[in-house]
Amino acid sequence: MSIADQRAMLENYNKVKAEKEAEQAKVRAAKKDAKKKGLNFRPGPAKKPFCAYCKVEGHWLKDKGVVVCPKLVAKQQMAARRNEKKRESARMWRSQVSEEVSMETGSGGWDTVGDGNGSGKPKVEEKKGGVRMSRNRFDMGDDDSDDSDNVGEVPKVTNAPAVLAGAWEKPLEYSWEAGGKSSTSFEDAWEAAKG
Repeated sequence: MSIADQRAMLENYNKVKAEKEAEQAKVRAAKKDAKKKGLNFRPGPAKKPFCAYCKVEGHWLKDKGVVVCPKLVAKQQMAARRNEKKRESARMWRSQVSEEVSMETGSGGWDTVGDGNGSGKPKVEEKKGGVRMSRNRFDMGDDDSDDSDNVGEVPKVTNAPAVLAGAWEKPLEYSWEAGGKSSTSFEDAWEAAKG
């Protein structure tokens, strides 16, 4: 490749590079102008609602804090009806018991305490003194008392001799004449059985 060809390639490269830089500069200037004018908000594709409870497209679980899922709404209504039935049965039981008690005792059936507005008078805190004396939890009292001299009668403790039981209560037979062997050793018993 000759020097003239290399120069031509370099000039062509510089020309293409300058054109790309000019295009990029135009794009940057357009973005800068758009920022000056305000936000260029283009909404994205609309989200399709998808319920997180029943996993069906077409609605959300909640919309602005209100439950809109039909399955969850039905479940909540059924739970509310069930709870109302429980409350009503408890109410009926209480009224029935109250009527039975009023018939037996002659009173209204329920003895209430207080006036229903709390416990009556508000509690008034008593002012405590500003000085607090610390007290030793381990203090046994005065050591100067004469109570230690009047001990009283102390029972006498005796050590009874230990009583042996089982194999330990048999006396140990030891014979020096037999060379330190016990007279009731296994060997002696074997000899006696043989002979």
